[in-house]
Amino acid sequence: MNVQTIPCPNVSFGGYTTYYFDSRFGNDSNDGLDPAAPKQSLESLNALVSSLRSGVRILVARGSRYEGTLSLVGFRAEEDRPLYAGVYGEGAAPVIDGNGNDCAVEIGRGNLIFEDFEITNAKGLIGIFVNVKEAGTLSSLVIRNCRIHDVNWNWTEPLPPQQARLERIDVEQVCPRARYYYETGGIVFLANSPVEKGPCNYENIWILHNRLERISRSGILLTGLWNRRPGTPWGVNAYYSDANGWYPSRKIEISDNEVYYSGGDGIVLIGSVDSCIEGNVSYHSNYLGRTDTANAGIWPIGCKRILIQYNEAAYSHLEHGGADGEGFDIDIANEDILFRYNYAHDNDGGAILLCNARTVQPSFDENGNPVIGRDGAQAEYSAHGLWRNVTIRDCVAIDNGKAPEHPNFIHFSSTCKHLNVLRNTVIMRSDLRGQLVIRTADYANCGKQERLYFADNYFGASAPTECGFDMSFAEDFVFENNVYCNLGESAPVQTGDRSPQYACDAPTVPNGKDGFGTALEIARGVGKKRFGRYGAQIER
Repeated sequence: MNVQTIPCPNVSFGGYTTYYFDSRFGNDSNDGLDPAAPKQSLESLNALVSSLRSGVRILVARGSRYEGTLSLVGFRAEEDRPLYAGVYGEGAAPVIDGNGNDCAVEIGRGNLIFEDFEITNAKGLIGIFVNVKEAGTLSSLVIRNCRIHDVNWNWTEPLPPQQARLERIDVEQVCPRARYYYETGGIVFLANSPVEKGPCNYENIWILHNRLERISRSGILLTGLWNRRPGTPWGVNAYYSDANGWYPSRKIEISDNEVYYSGGDGIVLIGSVDSCIEGNVSYHSNYLGRTDTANAGIWPIGCKRILIQYNEAAYSHLEHGGADGEGFDIDIANEDILFRYNYAHDNDGGAILLCNARTVQPSFDENGNPVIGRDGAQAEYSAHGLWRNVTIRDCVAIDNGKAPEHPNFIHFSSTCKHLNVLRNTVIMRSDLRGQLVIRTADYANCGKQERLYFADNYFGASAPTECGFDMSFAEDFVFENNVYCNLGESAPVQTGDRSPQYACDAPTVPNGKDGFGTALEIARGVGKKRFGRYGAQIER
């Protein structure tokens, strides 16, 4: 697989017209073309945007504060001359406070660069909402360097989240269940044009260098209503095959973002191809989880040809009955996924969830017409999502799993096929005896795991213990050339496994986050140390 990120637009503002806004010192009677005479109000800014064409830059003074919704809709711009919305002056970033509106910032068109703002909306549902109701592809959008915090988040506790005891918090008070759904959160993309207008999706999207804190439910979520296919049954598209009736988004890059204390998921990419999730951090996902909800740190679903690398996911939770709780997830109907140089630690549910599901689909013919059954109703068929051709390599998993049944490394469910697990370093918790390293299952009742290959991995513990490998739902698997350190007698020893049972020293790993660099440095550093005596190489 060769997923290549595309360069983010680098715009020259020569020939641009610039408008200035300042909530403190501006005046709407000004034309706003001079930083010494800026316009003032959010209403004036929204009215201006709706009439703009290419070659315009809007700058908001640092220190400004607006309440309501900044509406970046209605404008027209070209890819090589996008609308630019940024800041000027010195001091704190300008604040857009949604103040209970559905969203603080609404984006409805592409060819836009939006950066350097502070966004909050504690009483509302969404921070930045990319809300596409038009048919076609919204293309060339950059959301960069924003701080987004306290969205859909009613925090009344005397201590901040990093000091509070989560098991004692009333999660319904912070975010009631009626507001706790996937399409609420910090940065939310929803391609939702109605059927009569035709399909819509995204292409050439960059979500870069944003910091999100105290967000419910999703930190960053990209989804749409034209993604229906086996395994992902929602949507309005008339699905016949991936080449006919499926409208995935393309070339999405989610890079170098930090998500802290997300009520649900940290980062989720849905229904996309040829895309990348790189260099992100997710801490404390599933923080407001509850019964009948499932969340994890960073994951794709219903995607093809996705590169996931250099990410760190840690401290995902399982309090209040919330499910999953892994740092990472390669979810339902994912195909051709390269997952490398990622780092998972201290996640209650484990390092990585791999899962699939069978769904009931309405039948359409190749022309998009419903197939009518003998009873006069639209015919349906049952199919599981295509989950195959996934590689997990050169990753590090340390101290994951809240209880022995929560596997430290990989938690499988249902028909996951054609998986390679290569050169990973797994360090078990020292305080859990009998913990699983890997657990297979079929929670969706649609099939077992097949063609699993584990090679050149290090599975170790800092002191002798008993750890398990539950492979009971895997029909075809091979363990080859792995190293087992201090794990007892239950390791799945097969051809080529090296010294599987003797007590050896675990690789030296830094103690605490501050001692870790990027996931790449961890994987390479620990990998070279662990394989130095055997002559193996971390890169092939």
